Amino acid sequence: MLKMESHDDIIPGHRADPGQPPPSRRVFRSWRRWAAGVICVVLLTVAVHAEEPMITESVHSFAHLRWRPLALAVAAETGSMVALGLMERRILIMGGLRLPVGRSLAIAYASNALSASLPVIGSGAATAFTYRRLVSQGATSALAGWALVLSGVASNVAFILIISIGAIVSGNIAGVAAGAAGTVLTLLVAGVAVIAVRRPAVRDRVTRAAIWTLTRLRRLIRHPAAEPAQIVADALAGLGAFGLNRRDVIHATASAFRNWAFDLLCLAFSIKAAGAHVPWWGIILACAANTSQPPRSMHERSG
Repeated sequence: MLKMESHDDIIPGHRADPGQPPPSRRVFRSWRRWAAGVICVVLLTVAVHAEEPMITESVHSFAHLRWRPLALAVAAETGSMVALGLMERRILIMGGLRLPVGRSLAIAYASNALSASLPVIGSGAATAFTYRRLVSQGATSALAGWALVLSGVASNVAFILIISIGAIVSGNIAGVAAGAAGTVLTLLVAGVAVIAVRRPAVRDRVTRAAIWTLTRLRRLIRHPAAEPAQIVADALAGLGAFGLNRRDVIHATASAFRNWAFDLLCLAFSIKAAGAHVPWWGIILACAANTSQPPRSMHERSG
């Protein structure tokens, strides 16, 4: 019986790639992207037309701006985003994943855009985006999750300490108390996590408590599907992958402080660009009062 050769075997140098989708699916994906782009353009056009009076008024108000403080505000915001990206990159390095600086900054900018642009679901969408991007760059699920958590802890500590300084200088006792309570709580959670990784006795207690909690949660909401013991073991293994040496911790914490400091400077220069008086110490408390979720994580920051 004669063996029929396929078309791919006849053409020299041509082999079908089993990992690539069929041409029909590629065409469908391309068409779907074009359709999504057209829909976005239409929605943007409708939104601009609906808000035309406000946009026109905003453009006219630019004539009254002070351009030098505005340029400084843009520079400060750029410095804030760079500091955020470097903090995230340093935390990933502690976990054994070294991303290029440009890639880290791109993820930080994109996740911040999602968080600030999407109403209600912006924070969750930004978190999911950052998680998927980290996994696509080679991070394990546990590493990506803990990187998000540790980034939030570092940013939270910096934010609370800055608020405390502003509260002390401005004489706001409530702000001092809130800052102290937040700092203690954050450091307590971080300390328990570190001790749980390094001391077997504490690790066993934390493991049993986490398994007990997840087991009862699973009975109530039928989620997560995986076994609680396996989830806890993977989570602790992921946390144990981080090498918390002094140099990297100092770098990450310093970047978190720079992130908040530049962000506050951006707000101050923006106020100055509008011609208003800048309450240099009160602006810290004002920023805290108007931030519904102060702790920043890898995915969120206030622009």
